[in-house]
Amino acid sequence: MRLKDLVMQVAYEDIEPAIAAAFEFFGLECSEWRKTNWRKVFDTLRSMEPAQEDMILKVVPDDVSGYYDEKTLREHPDYQDGLYSLTATPWCEWLGMEVDVDTL
Repeated sequence: MRLKDLVMQVAYEDIEPAIAAAFEFFGLECSEWRKTNWRKVFDTLRSMEPAQEDMILKVVPDDVSGYYDEKTLREHPDYQDGLYSLTATPWCEWLGMEVDVDTL
């Protein structure tokens, strides 16, 4: 399943508590301003067309940096070299990524 498919299958109201919990975990306040902006991001992601990607989006246990691995996860699930940060990746590329089954 691609991230775009997942975004289209969930309601924002169902994921806001998880986003808030992640922010609180890092000691950040879940202000109304932040919640408004999270909603804007979610709505923007729903309206965007995904890029064609051959990348897999995976949560790496004990690593909260938001990294994903290029192609190798398909062949070597334990491979950790060559990780890339999502922070430098356009949202349309995120949307085109396949979500790792364990991450789902």
